Amino acid sequence: MPGAEPPSPPRRIRRCTDGDLDAILRIENESFSDPYDRGTFSQLLRSEPEGFLVAEGDGGDVLGYVASSARYGLILSLAVSAGHRREGIGTMMMDAALRYLRGRARGVTLQVRVSNAPAISLYRRFSFREVGKVRRYYPDGEDALVMTLDLRQT
Repeated sequence: MPGAEPPSPPRRIRRCTDGDLDAILRIENESFSDPYDRGTFSQLLRSEPEGFLVAEGDGGDVLGYVASSARYGLILSLAVSAGHRREGIGTMMMDAALRYLRGRARGVTLQVRVSNAPAISLYRRFSFREVGKVRRYYPDGEDALVMTLDLRQT
């Protein structure tokens, strides 16, 4: 649209706090048909707070999150609020998560719905490669694509 300003990127990526969980749950519920619950996010935050990051907008609102674990070499979940997708927020969060994991884990694994083309494309841009599928991984019976990244090579 002529004259429209481009979307502004998040002001910063920062560690998640307990106060962010309501916003994260809203994003989770609008993003996934089988969302994690508050207890799961609370446990992720307690178990590895350095790996649980949020993208914060100019107004202080949470635009997205990524939960990762160096202990297990995993990206556990990544989502961006529906109104802020395609603005580079997922890329910024993945970059921040990989900076956290580099030097702490030898590699990273994640699972993604085989139908989630935007997420698969994001992960491929970071050089994740497909290593297999988990049949009927999700509650609705959809398969998960397993992707890995060797952090020693990047």
